[in-house]
Amino acid sequence: MSNSFPNRRNRIFALAAVVYLGFLFSTLSVMPLFLRWVFTLTGRTGYSLTISLFMIAVATLVLFIVRRALFPLGLVRALGLLGIGVGYGLLIHWADSPSSRLHALQYGILALLVTESLRGAMSLPKMHLCALLLVMVASLLDEGIQWLLPNRAGLLLEVLLNWGSAALAQGAIILLKDSRGEAPPLALGRG
Repeated sequence: MSNSFPNRRNRIFALAAVVYLGFLFSTLSVMPLFLRWVFTLTGRTGYSLTISLFMIAVATLVLFIVRRALFPLGLVRALGLLGIGVGYGLLIHWADSPSSRLHALQYGILALLVTESLRGAMSLPKMHLCALLLVMVASLLDEGIQWLLPNRAGLLLEVLLNWGSAALAQGAIILLKDSRGEAPPLALGRG
């Protein structure tokens, strides 16, 4: 059996993913109030656009820091990223509540953290599929907890929204990293 976390870098990203997931679950009762306030200030379209741009900026920054500079992208990758950004925008716009819209950011980042924790431990296709599966399990757990809370409703549609966000994040990772081959590991330690 192979080691799922073969070096210090993988363990750091795995820990970051667990801490981040704990943060997501800890905000279950506070987040809806905050998001309703933000939504009231900006309206549906403004809120969706703001979250989309913020999510793209955060994802770009994280990918830049983690692996390499993003340029030159090339036309195909740039168009692919534009398509992914549009996909996130549509997920955010079609979501039925402010907290659901924020999930497009949250679960995309979770997918990135999980993917980076698995990098080098398995082949690229397996790594991406495993990351999607783990994010789906986290989403099912998140919605299951909400289903049990009296003031919340766990919905299968939100699980699909979360998974769609993770799938778009995987697409961005493939376009920016995995289609270029392996970059040198981040200097977080080698073992």
